[in-house]
Amino acid sequence: MDLEAVSSLTNNGADRSPGSGRPPPEVDEPHDRLTCEQCHRQAKTKSPINLLPDDTSEALCRQCHPKVSRLHYKGLNPFLDTAARGKRFIRDKKKRPHFFCLDCHTIHASAEKKFLLSETYLERARRSRSINPHWKGYLCLCCHETTPTRDTPRLKEKGDHNLLCNRCHGTRYARADIHPVGVKPSPQIRIPDDMPLQDGRLSCNTCHDARLQMGAPVPEKRQKRNPNFLRREGLSRNSFCFLCHLREAYQRMNPHIQLDDQGKIIEATCLFCHPTRPDVTIMGMKHVRFIAKNPDEYCIGCHHGFTRGHPAGVDHLRRPSRKILRAIQTSVRRLGIELPLYRGRIICATCHNPHQQGVLKVRASAAGSQRPSKLRLMPGNMQCIGCHWNKD
Repeated sequence: MDLEAVSSLTNNGADRSPGSGRPPPEVDEPHDRLTCEQCHRQAKTKSPINLLPDDTSEALCRQCHPKVSRLHYKGLNPFLDTAARGKRFIRDKKKRPHFFCLDCHTIHASAEKKFLLSETYLERARRSRSINPHWKGYLCLCCHETTPTRDTPRLKEKGDHNLLCNRCHGTRYARADIHPVGVKPSPQIRIPDDMPLQDGRLSCNTCHDARLQMGAPVPEKRQKRNPNFLRREGLSRNSFCFLCHLREAYQRMNPHIQLDDQGKIIEATCLFCHPTRPDVTIMGMKHVRFIAKNPDEYCIGCHHGFTRGHPAGVDHLRRPSRKILRAIQTSVRRLGIELPLYRGRIICATCHNPHQQGVLKVRASAAGSQRPSKLRLMPGNMQCIGCHWNKD
């Protein structure tokens, strides 16, 4: 039987050749209804069974499975992991350098055997870390000692979830995870009832529930909706973290709240920007120190996008011209309002007063602390002509 004959013979002799006008079907009949002669020569004689050549056999498979390409092997090759190597597989690399159908499948398997996968392939696939066993009902024994049930999972690694998962997900083989396992939660952590610990410690099973893939076939929508088996679906990354972590403990401190309910200065807030608490009864920047080299870093950490083109589309965070410098230096005398510079430069605090109303005791220094925008000068033209005094 040559390749031309094979191309025209499938499913009890039905013509599926290119000239027949009938496209090759995608698995027209199950394999247990095929006749021996479709794959073997001299099938009914007493002489040893004579298999068709490998390339002929593959051509025969493709008559019913025409859409299979080399991409079919992506994620299914167990030999990418050295742990699965050892005994020779079915193929001989010298005679046939690429994989082909019978390397992994056997058409003599029973109809109940998923994808007609051979035991030779499955035995290596169960040991290989290059194959993702999840959502595949035929690779249960990658993680289980025997076929599992809901009541008797019989997990490998003596049931230790972390050892079992890290066999493939350990940092040696995969990217580092964002959360440690094997640790006891601190008193500040609250663990929901549906997120179980193992021996009082966090495990992979605390956040992930591999049982979500149980039941075959698993709907494709469920796989796409929750591919990582998270115990809570539809949450953002931060919201998932706050299932256990107290949200209040991670909120940003507002450094502009500088007085307590009794009107006293909260010194810890002062130390957000300053190495020591400044003297609030003295005007000017001469005795004021900052932790950061550039005080604007405190501002842009929360107020993004104002380092360029602000205000009015012009960069103001710079050394002022001689004329502008004179206006700034005389602002207290002319306007009764301090416009402080830092080491001769205009900074955010030159125009905005970052302090809460009541903190600074000098009136000229405290201007603007009562306004929502914290502008030292009245918004509008006054904000500009305080420095550009030739614009009125």
